Amino acid sequence: MSYHLTQGDSGQFAADALKKGDLKLFEQPVRLVFGKSLIKSSATGDVLERVTPGAIPFAPVRGYQPSETNGLSISLAGPWAFYREFWKAHDIGHLAGLLNQPEVMISAGDNLNLPISITNATGSAAEVTLRSVLPEGWREERGTAIYPVEPHQEYTLQTVLLSPAKEAQGWQEVTLKAEAGGKESGSIHIRVQIGSGALPQ
Repeated sequence: MSYHLTQGDSGQFAADALKKGDLKLFEQPVRLVFGKSLIKSSATGDVLERVTPGAIPFAPVRGYQPSETNGLSISLAGPWAFYREFWKAHDIGHLAGLLNQPEVMISAGDNLNLPISITNATGSAAEVTLRSVLPEGWREERGTAIYPVEPHQEYTLQTVLLSPAKEAQGWQEVTLKAEAGGKESGSIHIRVQIGSGALPQ
């Protein structure tokens, strides 16, 4: 780690710890997530459990298969959508269940950029109203509008939400709701933690 001085302060922390002979900062256990294994092993076993020399048979994955949608719906696009489909294509769909809802961390006073996809799986054109429900101190920069979505098409847009300038304690929830014809067409709930050290989006 001490060689990676280009990675913000993490490399410098490691170099200083080695100089002082104090590695307490690095004693926290490394947590690994069990994705999949083609060798029979347990989720809580050693990383190399039952690994032996030699090749194993090739095991194809299911590959990408478009998801079926019905009616009008909204979902997170961009990286969230990519990994949602990537996990399924590579037979590790259970990773999607690690979190009950999407999470992100940003710094106080920073923008939260959320790509949104509105899907119209009906045979009729629709006008979908998108609006945000924000915690106290947040401000919407862009997003709320009426979006025309043609039959069997998707409309992708970018919402921009500004977090409070003063750092808030704990987690907060941001909600985006879609309505069409006076009825709710779907919603997205995102947990946001505001804190120092967050990576830029």
